[in-house]
Amino acid sequence: MRRSDLVRETTRRGVIDRGAALSLVAEHVLDDALADGALVRLFPGVYTLPSLAGDIGVRRRGALSYLDTGALSHLDALDVWGFLPDPVDAGSPIHVTTDRAVPFSDWPAVDHHRRRGFVADPPIVVIRSGMPVVRLEQAIIESWMLLSDINRRVPAIVALRERRTTAARLLGTLKAQPRARGAAEIRRVCTLVAAGCHSPLELWARRRGLPRRAGSTGA
Repeated sequence: MRRSDLVRETTRRGVIDRGAALSLVAEHVLDDALADGALVRLFPGVYTLPSLAGDIGVRRRGALSYLDTGALSHLDALDVWGFLPDPVDAGSPIHVTTDRAVPFSDWPAVDHHRRRGFVADPPIVVIRSGMPVVRLEQAIIESWMLLSDINRRVPAIVALRERRTTAARLLGTLKAQPRARGAAEIRRVCTLVAAGCHSPLELWARRRGLPRRAGSTGA
């Protein structure tokens, strides 16, 4: 097959790994396509079109192709779930979690997290937007300290308020990782939301001992 077939298949997939590319064309065709800029390298052995290289969805699929036993986690998982309050930085590394047995990757375009016993299958992982993603509760907890101080409570508050999760599920996930950064504050937020606080402003007031405004319904 010709370079045009390789480009066409990459366009269809968004990303293509070296094995899939070499099933279509000879090695010199792939290498020439990379040398000429028809394809660009996203991750070792993972390629895309230059026009797609900045697309966050393509970059996430590329990271998952590179660390193919992993799942999106942390801020990327929170974004896929629809609860990321800060704007997505399209150039930031993609967060992927794998089992600890997977050799650590220091490739700059990926933030590789490793967890003992991690398997990218249910119930630890679900499929959203066609990609394996850690569960919402896990994404909230592991993103807590990665968000700005003003926004880090927002995902938990909104997810609880919209009944996308429960305090019991969040606390159960937290119990399995008691050394998680921000654990004490997460417990406090769950307690306050269960007591009727439904906005960051209310939580701020309660943390400082201020009385709740009469008739307050939250954000």
